[in-house]
Amino acid sequence: MAGEASSGGIEAHPMDQFLIKPLFGDEGLGLFTVTNQTLWLAIGVLIAFALLALPTRNATLVPGRMQSVAESLYIFVRKMAVDILGEEGLKFFPYLFTLFVFILISNVSGLIPASFTVTSHIAVTGVLAMMVFLT
Repeated sequence: MAGEASSGGIEAHPMDQFLIKPLFGDEGLGLFTVTNQTLWLAIGVLIAFALLALPTRNATLVPGRMQSVAESLYIFVRKMAVDILGEEGLKFFPYLFTLFVFILISNVSGLIPASFTVTSHIAVTGVLAMMVFLT
């Protein structure tokens, strides 16, 4: 029936994915507590390193699959930066590329079930915005 509670299946609230929880212990959130947010930040950095730095460390003239992916992403962001900022804006390209890759990986990793989207919190987006403003 429609009014009866089901006894099986996964009972998860959709907003639980935005809760910050400590990974070790239950003593609460302190200043240096390792949380699910810091875990997914570290995972995002490792994915960016694996996607961009590892395939291009032994770059060849005829690229392999992963080198091709890294170069395609680089060319895509560079062309977009030149179109928007012009040639004189390319001095900001390394920062823009790093920011683009971080936001892309953070948002895509949020699509994984039981993961954590770090850019869903105002603290992360606020720090990113302050860094862009000050730059």
